[in-house]
Amino acid sequence: MANPVINPAIWADGLGPFTVTNSDFVAADIFLDDIDNSPVEMELTIPAGGTVVFVREPASWSAVGTPVLSAGAWAASPVALGNWTVTVGGGGAVTAPTTITIDSAASSGGRLRIIITGIGVQPATLEGKAGTVSIDRVLAAPSLAGVTVTSLPVPVRERSAVTLGSNATHSVIQNAAAAPPLSTLPTIISKWTEDPANALALTDFNSLGATASFTAPGIYQPETLNFTISAALDLSGNAIAEASEPRTAQLLAVAIEPVRYAIALVVDRSGSMSDGLGSGSTSKWTAAVRAAHAWADLFRAFRPQANHLAGVVTFEHDPHGWVPAAANDIVFRNPASAAEVPGLTALSGLGTVSTWNLGAHQSWTPIGDALVKAWQGIGTALAAETSEQAKGAVILLTDGYENAGQVAIANSAPPATPKFANRRTQADLSAANTKIGPRLFTIGVGTSVDEDVLNLLGNSYRLITEDLKEINDAFAAMLGLVVDAQQTNAAAITNADPDAPANARYYPVSTNEQVLVFMVPWTTDTDNLKIARRAQGASGSFTPVNSGDPGVTVTERERHGIVRIDLRAHFGTNATPATDWRLQHLDSGGVPRALPADKALVMVDLFTKAEITFDQRQYFIGQPIRLTCRIRSGGSGVTNAQVMVECAKPGQGLGTFLTNTATTVIVGTPPPATVNTQTHGHSSTPLSAHSLNQSNIKKQYHSLIQASAGDVLQGKALLYKACLSASDLIDLPIITTPEFQLFDDGAHGDGEAGNGDYSNVYAGTDKEGTYTFRFRIEGELGDGSRFTRTFVKSTWVGVRPDNGLLDVVWTQVGVLNTQVISLATMKPQTSTREFLGPFRAAEFDLKVHGGQLDGDLIDNLDGSYSQRVIHDRDVDPVLTTSIYGAPMVPAGPAFDQPGSPRNCCRLWHRAFRCTINGIKRLLGLS
Repeated sequence: MANPVINPAIWADGLGPFTVTNSDFVAADIFLDDIDNSPVEMELTIPAGGTVVFVREPASWSAVGTPVLSAGAWAASPVALGNWTVTVGGGGAVTAPTTITIDSAASSGGRLRIIITGIGVQPATLEGKAGTVSIDRVLAAPSLAGVTVTSLPVPVRERSAVTLGSNATHSVIQNAAAAPPLSTLPTIISKWTEDPANALALTDFNSLGATASFTAPGIYQPETLNFTISAALDLSGNAIAEASEPRTAQLLAVAIEPVRYAIALVVDRSGSMSDGLGSGSTSKWTAAVRAAHAWADLFRAFRPQANHLAGVVTFEHDPHGWVPAAANDIVFRNPASAAEVPGLTALSGLGTVSTWNLGAHQSWTPIGDALVKAWQGIGTALAAETSEQAKGAVILLTDGYENAGQVAIANSAPPATPKFANRRTQADLSAANTKIGPRLFTIGVGTSVDEDVLNLLGNSYRLITEDLKEINDAFAAMLGLVVDAQQTNAAAITNADPDAPANARYYPVSTNEQVLVFMVPWTTDTDNLKIARRAQGASGSFTPVNSGDPGVTVTERERHGIVRIDLRAHFGTNATPATDWRLQHLDSGGVPRALPADKALVMVDLFTKAEITFDQRQYFIGQPIRLTCRIRSGGSGVTNAQVMVECAKPGQGLGTFLTNTATTVIVGTPPPATVNTQTHGHSSTPLSAHSLNQSNIKKQYHSLIQASAGDVLQGKALLYKACLSASDLIDLPIITTPEFQLFDDGAHGDGEAGNGDYSNVYAGTDKEGTYTFRFRIEGELGDGSRFTRTFVKSTWVGVRPDNGLLDVVWTQVGVLNTQVISLATMKPQTSTREFLGPFRAAEFDLKVHGGQLDGDLIDNLDGSYSQRVIHDRDVDPVLTTSIYGAPMVPAGPAFDQPGSPRNCCRLWHRAFRCTINGIKRLLGLS
């Protein structure tokens, strides 16, 4: 819509004529004087269909006035306006100039506002003809300028952060010397909206008034998305742009172009990957290699263009320890032969063989170094392109704790070891780091992984504990986060299949989708997949879909089969119809094999999109987890959907388990530190002297604890395995909670009701560990077509101790001249007796007042920690402690003296905190 035009553009006198075009709204503020002696005459020209309201002495822009023209007819004269009399000139068409006379026997004048609406873009004219009259202001709908893409570069590239901008101003001319002064203009409220007819969904579109932001969606070919900026006058003053308020709108077409992708799959090849996965007989290594092969074929299915790049990094560490890895330990590999290759290669040729070979599992686990290798490979592969022209991504899979290398992801390495979070930003990796951005994804396999580190390391985290299917799903989901594709799940069809075959599964696909991919793992490449389709809602037979049909591509490997359907090519239209698809897995003889609902992996992109978010990166016990699912179809929110969630959570907290069990497997616990009076230093049994009491470890676990195919367990992993053995356990229990629902009703933290955002809170965070949520989504679009989606996403819940429950025991361990060396020992816990546990020394921040810290914090490996403090004899030191950034109650030797004011205060504070925490839990606030 063109901006309103007011003529003349500059106020010169109060008679006019003033003509307004391209605005459905006109407000004229007029001053009338001496009307008891000389009536005022005005001439109005109003387009057909317009309305006119007179407001005398307007107190606000929402003041109710007196209708003078409505329903195509002028009001019968005379019209009373207080003690004024308004007379409308006789006869004539509405579009003809009409004379309005205003007089009064008892008033000298005042302010009149004439409001004209319902005139479309046709011109409306006001002119003073007789009497003392001044048209002091003419206001139309707002004007818009600078409506454009403000982020650079333009044209926009997929997966880029995009910002739209505009500048809204009042369309007004006015008398700067008006007397009495004019009232303040109404506020302009701007808002961007998506065109509902857009061919791609944006789940993060956000209008910020005159600006808007979103992430450009993944695409195969250039696409255009349309957006509208509207600027409205807030006549009601409620800060909401209501539909009845005058506005101007402009359409902005945003061209989006594809990018080049380079994705590195980083796979742990350490010795522990030889262990079985879950209850199955397949090793973690075998499952990872098979899933990696399927991942590459899925990548090709969703990005068939020849310019994309991919590579597989495997990592182990034969020298052991925090030293450089041996040659050929951390390398890109050719999946056809396991031979080392220089870096990423063309996706079109990556491992296009029947079976992948990535070598055999080896030794230790240098995670940080492996990520550096991936960064280096992507930097080299994309060196010729800008960060807008090419995007990188890294998917990390590991099954253990980092225990070797030159760069570390966690604090388990020696203090001098560089951290990957810093290394990735250094000069030689910075270009790759910019291209990768937030697209680092982490997968932990098994139950002995550094869960909290992996959770914070990447943009999306997943814990795998069961089987190959889970790894396939995780790889596919993380690929989908890069290229915009999502997993759909099987669902019952509306009408029965009249030819229903054995072991068939049905998948609804809604309108306007682009690509549909079926992937099924199998044990031999003589198997195949059988596909058929039918229009949604139909009741007839399904139509077979075969290799060679338009848009259909079939890939058969030794361990999986994939069918890709380019829906636009298949149906010969971009507006693809809503369909139900039937899938069967057949053996070499054509006999249908059993197809469990969770075995097949079916993905689609991406007219209809759901996005799952947590409100925090990590949580602590007692903190609720807010889950939000935003569902969009093209440019519209999807309101007719059901979002169901179940949670797999720890049945026992790791820190608590280690604290309660460690004393049965640890020998050689160091005594309190002794003092070396000559050097003012200290000596104690170093932590490396701690050993595990092998007599308490069952024989069947002995080899696992000592070493796992050369991947020597140490630190937390070693203690964990030893404690499991001492407790006659294989793993800590995992509990699956009942399903609960997310809502789009405006009452569950989901924002405005009916906007396509579904939300709810999960409050069962009572144990430390990984919480894995499985989302099952089913719904209908506005056109009635059905869709389904499935997601699995993990997050970690840690132990942040209660600040009033940090018991600190002070022991005098030495005397040095006039100074005393005290040992402060504490065992952090929550009010529900969940313990922080060992190997968390990096989360402490200690300071002492009235003394000095002597040495590092000692991890006693039984959940307790000790800190030496040197202080004068006559000084009572106070130790202040923060854990995970939360300050604990200060502690000192005098705090522990029975009856001391400090100790009484401490006990009162503890009771108070416990009471408050209990109330919070009852109210669901913590």
